Amino acid sequence: MTDRHRTTNSIDGVLDSLPDEFAVASDDDLRLVIGPSGAFVLSISLAGNSPDLNSLAERVSQRTAATRSILADHLTWVPFIDGVVVGNGTALSRAPVTVIPFDLLHETITEGRELIASTTISQIRDLLRRGLLGSWRIGVGSTNGKIDLCDPAPTTTIPHS
Repeated sequence: MTDRHRTTNSIDGVLDSLPDEFAVASDDDLRLVIGPSGAFVLSISLAGNSPDLNSLAERVSQRTAATRSILADHLTWVPFIDGVVVGNGTALSRAPVTVIPFDLLHETITEGRELIASTTISQIRDLLRRGLLGSWRIGVGSTNGKIDLCDPAPTTTIPHS
């Protein structure tokens, strides 16, 4: 298991522990988190303040803007989305995202006043279920207990001859 995979799994553990009202989606190593306290596009950095961190910050920033644009196609009110790189907490000069240490991840995405109404979160969750938010896919892996994507199996009837 690579360091990036191990760290992504650690972040996913934090995201799995979020309250049920949060919607979480993934696309490769990026995560979309939407809850009452805000909306976030997250990624991880294993490097310090390096060109890799700068390029990751730019990638997160671009994905944040693209996600907000896609949401604007479907919602009448679109929440502000924060781009966040989970790393060593080193600030980037003129960074388009916030860099936070891993140990502040949970607090960063859960604390604060309610910014996004539950009805908006439900609408976004529905867009994710229907695959209408680009390449974002609901959950952080093949099993995510927050949202049951399985509809009841349709009943079939066998005609009697």
